[in-house]
Amino acid sequence: MKVIVSFGGGVNSSAMLVGMKEKQVYPDAILFADTGGEKPETYSHIERMGKWLKDNDMPEVVIVSEKKTLEDDCAERETLPGKAFGFGSCSEHFKVRPQRRWLKAQGIKEVMWCVGIHAGEERRAWRVLNQRADVQFPLLNWGWDQDDCLAALDRADIPHPVKSACFY
Repeated sequence: MKVIVSFGGGVNSSAMLVGMKEKQVYPDAILFADTGGEKPETYSHIERMGKWLKDNDMPEVVIVSEKKTLEDDCAERETLPGKAFGFGSCSEHFKVRPQRRWLKAQGIKEVMWCVGIHAGEERRAWRVLNQRADVQFPLLNWGWDQDDCLAALDRADIPHPVKSACFY
């Protein structure tokens, strides 16, 4: 079974990678699903993390995406992203699907996803766990909350990233 990190480009997933390094847990791949609408600071942070990962003998970040961006999709359909209406359809379409397509292209069938949800966000995690058995939340397992995540970034000398989310 391959260990795949779903890297969102924010504090939690960055801290999760620092924790994995500290605990000598090395993922097989680190995937960033680019909606095409992240803040410029997030893209800069991904580059910064790429350097940190390389310096720490961890896999590089693989950027995956749909053929059209979330913004193009919204303009074409003349609507806002689903999140604006309380739905998670954007995540499924623009984050989960490209990652699964990449796995399929690599011939990877059995995976354990590592997702950066920290202690204090248990409700988000349990919602996912009620639907899937192939996901784990290392930050929850370690008991790390937001302050612990920020402290991990400080230990690794990684600047705190902005909240990862589409700019619109």
